[in-house]
Amino acid sequence: MTTRGPLMEAGLTLRFWGVRGSTCASGPDFVEFGGHTPCVEVRCGERLFVIDAGTGINAFGAHHRDRVPQRVDLLLSHLHLDHVGGLPFMKPAILDPSREIHTWCGNLDGASA
Repeated sequence: MTTRGPLMEAGLTLRFWGVRGSTCASGPDFVEFGGHTPCVEVRCGERLFVIDAGTGINAFGAHHRDRVPQRVDLLLSHLHLDHVGGLPFMKPAILDPSREIHTWCGNLDGASA
């Protein structure tokens, strides 16, 4: 991201890659807010957290390509399809078998999945 501001300077950035509900949507009516299901990128210094893996995670992966850190913490709010359906399409995870994707799910009492 090229945006600068207080959060960026403090080492914290947020980016919403998907915010839709149960199903993704496309077309001119969805251009302003996007049509992907939930995915939020949170960067704190060098640390990367991805909240939910809806279809927005595909756009996240395509945007960052090989600029994703070797360790990613994926926080899943719950395991409904609209929150995990994009995971098989996250290119950085697929293209680099040495990358560590640590998954955490609230439905598992904080245990790693």
